[in-house]
Amino acid sequence: MNHQIIFDAEVDIPSGTEEQFHKVITAVLDAEGVAVPCEVNVLFTDDGGIHQINLDMREVDRPTDVLSFPMFELAPGEKLLISTGSVAAFEASVHMEIQRVQGVKNVLFGGEGLFHTVLTGPGKVWLQTMPIVAVAGALRPYVASGK
Repeated sequence: MNHQIIFDAEVDIPSGTEEQFHKVITAVLDAEGVAVPCEVNVLFTDDGGIHQINLDMREVDRPTDVLSFPMFELAPGEKLLISTGSVAAFEASVHMEIQRVQGVKNVLFGGEGLFHTVLTGPGKVWLQTMPIVAVAGALRPYVASGK
């Protein structure tokens, strides 16, 4: 699959870092069976850069360990059901509703807790991914150990 992987660096990174990330990202997309071309943007930054992104995108005046902000454009009436902790920001035209998870099995075994968020379009929605420590753990199987 022909994926576009774009790198930008606001800080110095070791030689070969982009190539290594390219290999890992490609391996993850292939392993997950992503069958459509996609674009992945990687920004190497520091706490000051993350602080500014948080301020611009989330109105959070501090650095955090949020890794990315995928964006979705919802059509009028289109709904997105997601974990409440994944919502980073959304336009004023998007309606947000918190709903209780239905069904005992879903509550006990769904892994999302008692509530989820329903966002209804029209408008843009930005989601945040898991903290960097969890992302590193998820990527570990795709990275050569060097042993």
